[in-house]
Amino acid sequence: MGALLQDLRYGVRMLAKGPGFTAIAVITLALGIGANTAIFSVINSALLRPLPFHQPQRLVALWETERAPGNFPLTGPDYLDWQSQNRSLEATSLYSWERSFSASGAGQPEAAAVVSTQASFFSVLGIDPKVGRAFDSGEDQAGKNHVAVLSNGFWQRHFGGRHHAV
Repeated sequence: MGALLQDLRYGVRMLAKGPGFTAIAVITLALGIGANTAIFSVINSALLRPLPFHQPQRLVALWETERAPGNFPLTGPDYLDWQSQNRSLEATSLYSWERSFSASGAGQPEAAAVVSTQASFFSVLGIDPKVGRAFDSGEDQAGKNHVAVLSNGFWQRHFGGRHHAV
């Protein structure tokens, strides 16, 4: 233990003699530790932690490839063809790209991200809403599609988390 204390004192004296070197060493350590923490956080959230769905290893995303470079989401008619000819997947559901709409009410207008889905979307993912219900069969049809499922954040901001508001 005595040798360790002697080495620590010697190290502190050497760092005090060269403040420029000390500053560079501290900055280098801080950048290295910060970069490793950031990289681990991304890897942990993207690769190590399981998705918050029932049996996430069984979920797949389907894309179309066209002559133009890149992958594209399925269009409605193509999806219906794939769905009718499906022999491999237990269930399927369709969702749209996120669109931004103005949500206005008693307060200030706010941009709201909206995603259109098929009625089976939540059952395919194996998740249930915290309050209220998900879509019933047929509520994704034109004329019957006046139902929305709110995100928790939107529900908290606009309805104060009140259960009777849903």
